[in-house]
Amino acid sequence: VTRHRITSVRYQETKRGITVILQLDGITDRGDAEVIAKQNVYATEDALPPLDEEELFVHDLIGLDVVTEDGEDIGMLSNVLPMPAHDIYVVHRPGRGEQMIPAVEDFIVAIDLEAGRIVVRPIEGLLE
Repeated sequence: VTRHRITSVRYQETKRGITVILQLDGITDRGDAEVIAKQNVYATEDALPPLDEEELFVHDLIGLDVVTEDGEDIGMLSNVLPMPAHDIYVVHRPGRGEQMIPAVEDFIVAIDLEAGRIVVRPIEGLLE
C-alpha cells in the first residue's frame, strides 16, 4: 500500500455514475498516473465530509435487523448492491438464503440506527 496526499478532487458524471478524479502529490505525469489508475481509495470516516441529514454510510446499515411493519422478523441486512436506478438491499434469511429488496420508499418504511433495524413494507410475493 502506497500513501499519497490528495492535492485536488474533481467529480465527473458518467453513464455508470460519478467518477472521482484525484490529483495526488508525487504523481506528476501520465505514466505515473497509469500505474495507479483504477485503484481503490481508502479514507478514515473522520477524513470524509459530513453527511447530509438523509445520508448514511453503507457500513452503518450492514448487520441491521430487517422487519416488516407488523414486526415480523425477515432477517439481517448483509449487503447493499448499488444499481443504476436504486440500491438493492440483500437480506440474509436464516434457513431461507438471501432476499433482495429494492431500496425505495415503496418498500423501505424506516431505517432506525438506534433500534438497529430497517422496517420494510413488502408487497405480495416479495418475500417468498
